[in-house]
Amino acid sequence: GTTLTLGESGDTVQVGTGATASGFGGITMADSWRITSNYTISSTGNSDLTSNWERTDSGGFGQIGTGLSESSGIFTFPSTGIYYIHAQAQFESGASLAYIGIRIQTTTNNSSYGNSSQNYNTTSTTGSNVGAGCAFIIDVTDTSTHKFKINIETAASVNVQGATDQLRTGFNVFRLGDT
Repeated sequence: GTTLTLGESGDTVQVGTGATASGFGGITMADSWRITSNYTISSTGNSDLTSNWERTDSGGFGQIGTGLSESSGIFTFPSTGIYYIHAQAQFESGASLAYIGIRIQTTTNNSSYGNSSQNYNTTSTTGSNVGAGCAFIIDVTDTSTHKFKINIETAASVNVQGATDQLRTGFNVFRLGDT
């Protein structure tokens, strides 16, 4: 190909009203989701967060582009590309000295989910509050097969904390660029 140069380094180039420009990079999608109420896990093991999800809608949240879609805790990307996911959870423990963890689980075949990122914390006393977070970068080459969900692992009963006015348990996701 050929090179078209508009302006010089440091110049601002304006695109006219109604015109679009593409291929310049930058974040083209940003979204944030949270659970709206506590999610009680009464036994040890793994639990997917399948309900009470909402797109963040308070505190001045600013979405960019078409966001994710959600069905029973499974999140679908709006377009192909490279995405960064940062998940966090806040817990109230039902036991002392118990581990509690959050996981981002992904699939590339719309069927088998695996742990792509995880992080754990331990509680010091029953009723104590702790948090954990983890992150993952996924290359979404097909929006019908590449999806993710949030999973909690615990060694004791726990309340995964949610709220309708702040992100206690949930995630932020950004599309970083083309695949």
